[in-house]
Amino acid sequence: MAKVISVAICLGLLLCFVCSCEGFWEEDFDNTYWEIDTDYNVGSWDAPNQEWDSETAVIEYLGISEIGTWVENFRPTRFRLSFTGATGLAIGLLDANGDPIVQLGEAGIYPVASEEEIEIPFGDYDIASFLLVSDSAFSVTNIEFFVPCNSLLWEHIFRLGQ
Repeated sequence: MAKVISVAICLGLLLCFVCSCEGFWEEDFDNTYWEIDTDYNVGSWDAPNQEWDSETAVIEYLGISEIGTWVENFRPTRFRLSFTGATGLAIGLLDANGDPIVQLGEAGIYPVASEEEIEIPFGDYDIASFLLVSDSAFSVTNIEFFVPCNSLLWEHIFRLGQ
């Protein structure tokens, strides 16, 4: 029954998007989508507050990796992070090959503000992880991806409904 309802919801969403669609912001945020990245092993999931918290290691770091298959062929055009604590972050969005898809700032230079929209220039590989850095403690309270209306959108919506 739940699967039938999910499919009906997906079909309803599809009808809405077919009429007029630039795209939509999708939350892929919590510890069902991400986990602490074992290469960096910095930061933690704060379940009661539903946020990812940085960890002090000279400066503040947070490294998280995707969980599961939700990122396979997922090609959003932008992302934005909501965070508290720091005024800005340096951001690395890495692909499954370990290469940067987006790299903004570095230690001492934190150019990205909370909820700032950032373009994603994809190559051949899927999203794998975020590495976030700041000079003060921070908590990430949301991760959103902008999904454009294209053929991969329909595949992604169908996969979410399963």
